[in-house]
Amino acid sequence: ANKRYIVGATEHSVTGDDEGQLWIAVSKEDNAGGDYYVYRIPTPTGGKDPFLDFPRLGQDRNTIYIASNKSAVVPGEKSRQYKTEEWLLLPKAGLYRGAGDFSYQYVHDIKVTGILTDSSHPANVWNPSDDPGAGLFVTSKNPNVPKNLPQCEKKDKIDVCNGLYVWAVVPNPDPRHPLPLITAVAVPTGHDYSLPPAVPQGNPYAFVDAGDTRIAGQVTYGAGSLFATLTTKTNGDRKAAALLFRIEPMLVQSALPDCQSPNCRAIDSAKITNELLLNYGDDSSFYATTQPDPQGNTLTVFNMAGPKRYPAAAFILRTTKTNTVVAQPGVSAIRNQRGWGDYSAVAPRPPQSQGDSFTMWFAAEFTKGPTKGIYSEEWFTTVGFSWAQ
Repeated sequence: ANKRYIVGATEHSVTGDDEGQLWIAVSKEDNAGGDYYVYRIPTPTGGKDPFLDFPRLGQDRNTIYIASNKSAVVPGEKSRQYKTEEWLLLPKAGLYRGAGDFSYQYVHDIKVTGILTDSSHPANVWNPSDDPGAGLFVTSKNPNVPKNLPQCEKKDKIDVCNGLYVWAVVPNPDPRHPLPLITAVAVPTGHDYSLPPAVPQGNPYAFVDAGDTRIAGQVTYGAGSLFATLTTKTNGDRKAAALLFRIEPMLVQSALPDCQSPNCRAIDSAKITNELLLNYGDDSSFYATTQPDPQGNTLTVFNMAGPKRYPAAAFILRTTKTNTVVAQPGVSAIRNQRGWGDYSAVAPRPPQSQGDSFTMWFAAEFTKGPTKGIYSEEWFTTVGFSWAQ
C-alpha cells in the first residue's frame, strides 16, 4: 500500500562488549535498489552481552513488527542461554518520514500459562485490501527449549506437542490504555508434533539438520486467514515432514473498560481450517513457507532430502489441483549439517498490467557438486517463481 521495502537485521559485537542492536531500513520510495532510511535500535531490555537471534519481520497498515529471541551468556560459563522473546512495535509513520526521534513500544517476557514463548512469528499483511485490525502473531511449542517443556507431553519417551497460539497486538489502542493491547488464544492442531530428527541426504550415512518445531519461514495473512508452517518428526526415526496450517482468527471489540476506541481489537477465537502434512515416502520435507494469492491458491516452498535424494529445493502449488515440483535438485551431501540455510521464503507479485498472471517468487536451499571428497562444504540458494494455472 505504501510502496516501500523493509529490511531487518541484528548486530552483535564479537568482543561481547556490545549490548546488541537491531537494524531497520525502509526504502524512501518504491525502489529496492534506491535510498533507505536506516535506524540502529539498542536491545530494549539491555543487559550484558545479549544476542537477538532469529529475527522475524511482519507488518500491517500502521506498524512494523520485529520479533527476536534474546539469549545471553550464563554467568561463569561460555555458553548462551535463551532468555526471552522481544517484540518491537515500530510505527510506520515515523520510519517512513525518516524521523530520527520516533517513539515505539516493545514487549518482552511473553508467557502462556506462566511458560515463556519461543520464536513467535508476526504476520505479513501483504494485500492492500486486507486490514485485520491488529498485528497478528503465531507461536508453536518448542521442546528444544527446556523452559518450554511443560507445554508438551512425554509419550513413548518423546516430547510430543499439540496446538498453536495466535496473538493479536495493538500498539497505542486508546489514550486511556497507552500500553499495547495483547490478547491470545490456544488452537488445537489435528496432528501432534515433535522435534524432527536429522534426516538422510543421498545415502544412509550422511544426515542434514531439519531444525526444530518453531514456526518456519514467515507467517502470511490473506483474505481473513493466517498461513504458517512447522517441521515435525513423522513415521520413523530418520523422517521429518512439513506441517502446513491455514488459521482463521476472529477479532472482536475489547471488553476492557479503559479501552473503548475502535482500535481496541482483541482476539476472541481462532480455528484451523486446513492442515496438511507433506509426506513424501522415504523423502523428508522441512523448512517450509506458504504464500496465498487473492483467490486462495497457495504456494509452499520447502526443502527435500532422503536416502536417495540430496538436499533439494521444492514447492507445492495448491489450486484446484495439487502439484509438487522439485525446482532445484541437490547434487551432493553437505558435510556441515548444522550450517544448513535454515530458511525458505515466498513473496507475492500482483499483476503489473491487465492479462498478467499473479506470480509468487520463492527462495530455498540446495547443494551443488562436491567440494571436498564426496561432500559439499557449503549450501546454495535458488530463486524462482510460479503461478496458478
